[in-house]
Amino acid sequence: LELAPGELEAENHLAVARFHLADYRGAAGAWEHVLARAQARATELPDPVPLNLAKAWRLAGEAGKARAVLSALLDREPEGPLSESARELLVVLEAEALAERK
Repeated sequence: LELAPGELEAENHLAVARFHLADYRGAAGAWEHVLARAQARATELPDPVPLNLAKAWRLAGEAGKARAVLSALLDREPEGPLSESARELLVVLEAEALAERK
């Protein structure tokens, strides 16, 4: 990031590295920043950042935030390339919520 300040791809790679190191909250924060900046710039991202963000929030114990990310993605692109995966992850989140209630 020092070599390429403001470079979304570099910030995305940092988020990926944090995710792989099990720093899910740190990864989620980084991906939120990447996603917000990409949306503000109307820039397409090569990686499925919204899905990665939702997965990171889920693993950080923040299922509500994961659901919010997925719902926003489906509101923006109900039939987009990530919509099927987003719906599948919402089903997983719902199943986990039901299991916790038992």
